[in-house]
Amino acid sequence: MDGAPSPSAIVRSALAEPSNSNASRGSDSGSNARGGDSGGKNDGINDDVTDGNSRAVPDDWPMAHDGSEWDGTRLLDLTRRGEGPFRTAWDVDAFVAEVEQILKAKVVDIPAVSRGANHYGLHVQLDNRPDVVARLSRHDVNTPGVHGSELEGTQRQLSRFELATYDALQTLAASSLPHAQVFGGRPLHHRDPVAWPSPGVTPPSPPCLMEALMSRPAVCRTIIGRGLFLFEKASGQGYDYVRWRALSPAQKNFLLAQSAQAAATLFEYWLPAEYAWTWLPVRLAELQQRQASRDVAPTRDFCEYMMHARIDFALARFAPRALDLFSRVATVRGILHWLVPRVLPHAGNGLSEAALYRLVLDHGDFGMHNMTIATDKQGWPWITSVYDWEGASIVPAVLSEPKMVVTADLVLDDEGEPTVSRWGDGDSLPRMDEYLGWSREYYRELFRQSPEYRRVIEASKDARIIWFAMRGLETAEPGALFSRLYEWAKQQTTG
Repeated sequence: MDGAPSPSAIVRSALAEPSNSNASRGSDSGSNARGGDSGGKNDGINDDVTDGNSRAVPDDWPMAHDGSEWDGTRLLDLTRRGEGPFRTAWDVDAFVAEVEQILKAKVVDIPAVSRGANHYGLHVQLDNRPDVVARLSRHDVNTPGVHGSELEGTQRQLSRFELATYDALQTLAASSLPHAQVFGGRPLHHRDPVAWPSPGVTPPSPPCLMEALMSRPAVCRTIIGRGLFLFEKASGQGYDYVRWRALSPAQKNFLLAQSAQAAATLFEYWLPAEYAWTWLPVRLAELQQRQASRDVAPTRDFCEYMMHARIDFALARFAPRALDLFSRVATVRGILHWLVPRVLPHAGNGLSEAALYRLVLDHGDFGMHNMTIATDKQGWPWITSVYDWEGASIVPAVLSEPKMVVTADLVLDDEGEPTVSRWGDGDSLPRMDEYLGWSREYYRELFRQSPEYRRVIEASKDARIIWFAMRGLETAEPGALFSRLYEWAKQQTTG
């Protein structure tokens, strides 16, 4: 449908702001769930976990003993000298004791700690086994004001989904498809956060025997309110933006090509049916609030149901923030509902309904900051793992998002052509040309590996505009986005 510029253009405009802070495209990467020793500070996911009507704020990154920002190194040494940066936030000795008990090995060093949005990543070296990476929650469910709250249930559900996702990816990881092995890092151990007794709280909330908890060293119980994952450490390092910037153009293209091949492999993977049917409705809040539920199915009919649900959910959340636009919200809602069955593609042009609507897994934050990367003897970077699946989603293929994050977000425009949004190294013409070059390189290889991915995207352009515009009402400047959405929606009824 031609006519007015689409609302997703303003989503990109709102996001495409030069940002040199660590909070967006800064110098550091995120938590290292199966990675190496990145000193990162942000992984691109919302820093706050919703807890009812309030926000449960995670720990701040600590300061060093001299008052400067801690660099994430020498945690064990500093703690034993009485200069531990976490002080009373959480007990490092408790963490060490729990890891040692679980792995039956002595912790000899913690050379690096990173911070993701919701977790710390700790590189742990042990005396009689390979290194591990521990992921410890930055939220403690026993914090005053949070104790016994919805946060505990939210973290537990995220953990269950992530564990199920790792299980679902094991068949893929064992295959011979390009870079499939990077998806194989199931955790060695997982423990949910546990709320201790308090008025109105009956412990333990997770499925965990209190006797088992009480049998642990007393010091372990001081971090029991934080969820814990332990992963075998993949070779290489967690990649931050500093490391990306240091690569040569050829090395960057080499890494982009691998990322595209891995993304194509993930898109082509047929998810286990039980996993998809179980977790898709759990991961989409809009489906949980629909009074008339629908069985999950890889069909056009179910995708239409999903889109109607997203429209109602997103506009219902937007309307209270824009009371002066009440009549326009109602108009847009009506037009979008009218459009959905008209813009969702039917089978044809070499694409079956199964190809268009099979259920696929989107990582949610696919990028080099959520990868472990090793360098070979010739200096070429190789991806060894992709991690942090808690933000993933299960969607019909027509709604899959192939975005790749480096120091800019490499995305597709409304016509399915490579472009960029959000960047952290300035917006001079040479820089913008460089970003665009990365995007073209990435999508050239992605669509070479999976021509079907390109054809699916091209067949569903307007449906994708609606889907991602609804999400944009949550993340972009909503007033400006909605104005463009209103004009675009009206144009579709007259064009």
